[in-house]
Amino acid sequence: MKRKANGHTAAYIKRLAKSIKKSENISHHEALDRASKESGFANWANFLNLSKKGQPQNQKVKATLSLPNPLTLPYHLFPAKTGDKRPNAKMPISAHQKIAGYLKVVKGEVEYNRKASNLLLSIQSTLDDWIQQEYKDRSELSDEVFSQMYFGQISSSPLLSPSNQEKQALVRKMRACQQLLKKHYHECPPIISLHKKIDSAIKLIDNWPASASKRAIAAENKYGRIEPNTLVTLKSNKRKGLVIKDKFSGSYIKCYTDSGIKSFSRDQISVARDQSRKLEFNPMKLMLPYGKWICKNGSEVLFNRDYKPIWIKDESGVVYSVEPHLWVRDIQEHVFFFQGGSEPWSGDKKSTSICLQVLKEWSVDNKVSKLMALLPKVASDGNIDLLKSNDWPS
Repeated sequence: MKRKANGHTAAYIKRLAKSIKKSENISHHEALDRASKESGFANWANFLNLSKKGQPQNQKVKATLSLPNPLTLPYHLFPAKTGDKRPNAKMPISAHQKIAGYLKVVKGEVEYNRKASNLLLSIQSTLDDWIQQEYKDRSELSDEVFSQMYFGQISSSPLLSPSNQEKQALVRKMRACQQLLKKHYHECPPIISLHKKIDSAIKLIDNWPASASKRAIAAENKYGRIEPNTLVTLKSNKRKGLVIKDKFSGSYIKCYTDSGIKSFSRDQISVARDQSRKLEFNPMKLMLPYGKWICKNGSEVLFNRDYKPIWIKDESGVVYSVEPHLWVRDIQEHVFFFQGGSEPWSGDKKSTSICLQVLKEWSVDNKVSKLMALLPKVASDGNIDLLKSNDWPS
């Protein structure tokens, strides 16, 4: 029989203790006591006592969340073929904002730790889905606040070879996310899965090798440097990318790819033989619409995953490209064409087909938007800020 008290299981507390032990470098017993306190108990012995007797022995134990029935709720976001489940709870917007802030900072700093970066993206996508289901009324959560929440502009810079102090700072932010999740969500399969992803990300950060820069520099010496605005091929998937800038003297090369701005070591990419093909390079994240805003005056605006406006159809039905920094106002409704985990650049054929069909229906499938036209200048100048989200609709 599983030990359980006030909605917490022994397995959960042990998982938390194991992670705390590693990050804080304390004994197993101390970690168990720490994890128990963070879960609302006096210590590990107090949890065991409660789980055995089923009655509180310490009046100072913090009250925990009452468990709803059912524990989880199903949801389905178009155009995914299958649905998913989320906790039957509603985390305050302020808590979502705190978690989103931590995740964006960590995501920006672990860019060169690919596995950790991918896990952070998965965590962000999950919580982005949950908040959409929790707050469907725009009077509670405006489009502007939602747009900036989990996928707004990242202000942090990527770390190349982080020190132990820098890694522990990242771990503390991830721990803070776990504490907020635990405070506002009850234990259930979706939350357990999310905590496991966070634990895995923490482990990857803890084990981040400091020798990464040495290997990258060795690769540069072997393969040579690449100039900005050069079309390259990614060896992992044979897709194309355009070199933006070489931030660390060639150690890592920043490119714009189908999935946006990514960094690669020199041995992960090769120079494309036919450089004239870069005129045909249309990265999916810039070109394809993530959704559509419908405004009060009847106009509609297609925007990409960075919430940059791409095309507008005015009230008379005329379609034209717009400046990517346009501030779109008076939005009545927004429609999304895909969700996190089913991005076209991840290989989802259904999402790709839907996005291409939208462009075809708007008669812009063979046209170049003003945002896309910025890419050569971004590559030549190394000014990636031109492609980032810094203006938001209202």
